[in-house]
Amino acid sequence: MMGCNGQQRQAKNIAQLQQQVDSLLSNTPVLSPENRALTNELIAAYLDYAKAYPSDTLSAMYTFEAAGLKTQLPDLKGAIAVYEEVYTNFPESRYAPMSMLAVAGLWDITLGEPETARPYYELLLEKYPIERANTV
Repeated sequence: MMGCNGQQRQAKNIAQLQQQVDSLLSNTPVLSPENRALTNELIAAYLDYAKAYPSDTLSAMYTFEAAGLKTQLPDLKGAIAVYEEVYTNFPESRYAPMSMLAVAGLWDITLGEPETARPYYELLLEKYPIERANTV
């Protein structure tokens, strides 16, 4: 029973942080130092939740969202590492192929390293063929 209360408390904290960060990001594309701190707090809350409750369906989404926020900091290598956690820890989640594609895109387009991206594109096609990708 206590675990559930802790889980609910964490989810409520995440919801409050999400609202604050969403408000910040809708008002300015550039994060000030204090806004970065709040964004990092939300990232940590997402990842802590996923670590504490790996079988919860929210954990894959929270990990995916944490990676997306890291791209906005920008912490691109950190984002790649977190996206990799999504498809490694939650391979059956709808976020797994999106994460793999995000990693490939970050390497290919954002970081300008298409040769580093190639294995990710190939793995994406191997693990998540077009038929499945259309249903994701």
